[in-house]
Amino acid sequence: HSARAMAPAEWGALAFLAVACTVFGFLVWSWALQRTEAARLGAVVYLIPLVTVLSEMAMTGTVPNRGLVVGGATLIAGVVVAET
Repeated sequence: HSARAMAPAEWGALAFLAVACTVFGFLVWSWALQRTEAARLGAVVYLIPLVTVLSEMAMTGTVPNRGLVVGGATLIAGVVVAET
């Protein structure tokens, strides 16, 4: 692939994603902090990569490979251990 200049619409989409996702994330984080302990909420942060991968799979129809399944299970086990 070759690099190319982004069109104004692409810059707008990128800016929207950067700002909207950041603002939404901080609002949800602040809301959750008001309702639970920071230590408990901190462990949930480790689930973000798994949620991201599952979202990508749902949107694109990607089939998980063995490494993804093992990694996801390991991640969930780690969060469970941290929470207990």
